[in-house]
Amino acid sequence: MMFSLVTEFNIYGSEEDENMELNVELAKDEMVVSQYKFSYDILRFFVKSHFWITNKRLIANFPNFVAWIIPVSSNTITYPLNKIGSVKNVKKIQVFAPMFWVILFMLIGISTINNWVGVLFIILGIFNLTKIVKTYITIRSPGSLIRYKHVPWEVKNAEKMINELNAIIAEN
Repeated sequence: MMFSLVTEFNIYGSEEDENMELNVELAKDEMVVSQYKFSYDILRFFVKSHFWITNKRLIANFPNFVAWIIPVSSNTITYPLNKIGSVKNVKKIQVFAPMFWVILFMLIGISTINNWVGVLFIILGIFNLTKIVKTYITIRSPGSLIRYKHVPWEVKNAEKMINELNAIIAEN
């Protein structure tokens, strides 16, 4: 049985579509309980990761990038609920490494401001400010730990998904 709520999947997500396409075969007595969509990161906020919680598993669809910038495809992974050890939301604040790159790029940019290369380095320096706060949905299963990035302003929605998922896991 193929479950499909919309007719077209777009790796950029679609705010007007409440439901997202699920291109995974569901078991006979399996049903989608809820679905979630998260922006990948601050710079690529238009690229979405999708999650579906069924009564038997978690299905995650996340983007693949070329050169860390251009989204070209997506991967879908399924996790049986009885194999998930824990799910949590992780928020990391890293100041030193991003600030090092901000200062370095800004200095190079200011020293070469007379041409377009200087402007490019200044922009790269500003973009590195977005790497100070990192938020992840972390799924631990036997032998693996997988993190899915999302933007900091979607933490409440991520926690809602995690709480719902943990409740379903506890019931099974």
